[in-house]
Amino acid sequence: MMSRVFRVALAALLLLASVFSAAALAQDGGPEDAPPSTAPSFQPDGELDVLGVLRRSVDIVDVIVAAPGELVGEQIPTNSWFVSVDGVSQSVKADRLEGDDLEVVMLLDVSGSMDIAAMNAAKAAASRFVDTLPVSTAISIVQFGDEASVLSSLGAPQDELFVAIDGLRADRQAETALYDAVLLGLDQFTSAEDTGRTLVVLSDGDDTVNPDAASLAATAVAEREVDIVAIGLETSDSNDAALEDLVAPAGGRLLAASDASLEAVYNDLASVLSNQYRLSFEPAALGAGDVFLLLSTEQGQFGSFVSYEAAELVPAPAPPAAAPVNPATSESAITLPAASIVPEPAWWADDSIRLIGLGLLALAIAAIGYLLAGSSDQAVQLASAGRDRSVQAIGGAPERLTGIADSFLERGERGALLERALDRAGIALRPAEFVVLAAVFASIGGLLGFLFAGPVAALLFAGLILFGSRMWVSFKISRRRRMFEEQLGSTVQLLAGSLRAGYAVPQAAETVANEAESPTADEFHRLVTEHRLGRDFSESMNAMADRVESQDFRWVVQAIAIHREVGGDLAEVLDNVGATIRDREFIRRQFQAMSAEGRYSAYLILSLPFVVLAVLSVGNPEYIDVLFNSARGFITLTVAGTLMFVGGSWLFRLIRPQF
Repeated sequence: MMSRVFRVALAALLLLASVFSAAALAQDGGPEDAPPSTAPSFQPDGELDVLGVLRRSVDIVDVIVAAPGELVGEQIPTNSWFVSVDGVSQSVKADRLEGDDLEVVMLLDVSGSMDIAAMNAAKAAASRFVDTLPVSTAISIVQFGDEASVLSSLGAPQDELFVAIDGLRADRQAETALYDAVLLGLDQFTSAEDTGRTLVVLSDGDDTVNPDAASLAATAVAEREVDIVAIGLETSDSNDAALEDLVAPAGGRLLAASDASLEAVYNDLASVLSNQYRLSFEPAALGAGDVFLLLSTEQGQFGSFVSYEAAELVPAPAPPAAAPVNPATSESAITLPAASIVPEPAWWADDSIRLIGLGLLALAIAAIGYLLAGSSDQAVQLASAGRDRSVQAIGGAPERLTGIADSFLERGERGALLERALDRAGIALRPAEFVVLAAVFASIGGLLGFLFAGPVAALLFAGLILFGSRMWVSFKISRRRRMFEEQLGSTVQLLAGSLRAGYAVPQAAETVANEAESPTADEFHRLVTEHRLGRDFSESMNAMADRVESQDFRWVVQAIAIHREVGGDLAEVLDNVGATIRDREFIRRQFQAMSAEGRYSAYLILSLPFVVLAVLSVGNPEYIDVLFNSARGFITLTVAGTLMFVGGSWLFRLIRPQF
């Protein structure tokens, strides 16, 4: 039977390995489809809008980018982003900035240069801008004329923002305190980490109140690491040069707009702000670096070159060589460094390594199956009589494996404890055979984990299989004991009936062995066999009680032992014991029925965190990554796991009968 089981397992595992090999080969595409060793030229579908670069810490750099308009509203996974620094690919983590992660300060010009039409267009565009941004975005509104003033503080509700915008009025006699407004707007931002900050300036002219503060305002914007966007409204007093000087040091943007196009400009800006991503990576060098960003999606590829020095965004340097011309489109194509096309995967993730590993895995499974399965067919045994010594040596490998396991188990009491556990579970394997099988399957699981997820997964899979094998034995013991106790009432009744029919105790036990169900029949068969081989019946009964670990059955053994000492009507004694056992079983089942709701509530409560974790891992993996990639996450998981263990132990103790 074991030979047949091994053959079936061997066939299934070989089939599984072949399927994985075919899938990996199809994904690899074969040697003809291998990627070129040099980087190809490609025509970009668009350019990424880089909003800022800052060094969050000594070894972590954050790049804030706005996804293209084609992807507004879509969640872009981390594996769609690629970052290289000085031609070296980086491991990147992409987080979308939600409304809670955004701070926006709007500076609105209400000086005399703003006529009625321009003011009305500005109010309509600003209201639409506030309405388009996520509700949780923290927005502040600052107006400036002769002086700057805050109309609504950061984080004010939308209703208050709309009221503030609606109350804007241009003062025909007012000057333009542009730079004072910029400094006041910067003071509105918080110092919270991992927050995107944007200063939106709407004006049509130069500062006429404090023009000497131009350098101070521009430097302050750059030092605060704020993304600044200036919208130059076209009026008779327009002066875009002043706005350009304001945004240039911080790498900001200047957008020109008329009264008619102002709302469209604000709408585009709102789309950009609501679709920002923070790309975090750890460059090897601590100094400045040239960064290449690439976003690959179904809508196309979008790239950009930037540079960083400390926490400032500076203009990207020109490419070292002239870009080749694409004759098909007569437009310049970008040639990337070879290391900038695809991130270098870990060596175990290479498809060729996986194919080699899968082939070795299939051979290992075949060899193990051959060594362990053997053959019970007599014709095969006769045909193998003339094999040479090398083949016979291979055939003796199972004995060598089990011999090694035996020598390991002989140290201490490991072998005796495992043998007793297998005996109680009803598993027809020697301890050494069980150890060999567990080691084989742990090796297979570890190899599969190594091929598809790396060395950490290999250790995890192997450990889980070894732990699972131990849990399987414990489960078999518990189920076998429960089934034996459920059958014990009928067993005692059958023993008493056989004794009344004139049978002796050994013959009554043989009747139970022939007529009862498993596992009772199995245990009584062993009892009868041991007695026939010369073992004392009472000793065999006590050994059986030790195996099944049933307090009720110990009472039966004690009743038989007392009867042998003092005599009496054993059938009547067994009837009384059987009635007690059946009553106890009735109470036990009644308790199980009455506590069913509590048990299933406990199962539901304990499984709910894992279900939520699985759903979030599939639906929003970036959100759940914080638990596994930060110290706070590890502390949270540790505390939660400890509390779940304590609570689960308490719940199961409440619903477990003790009598």
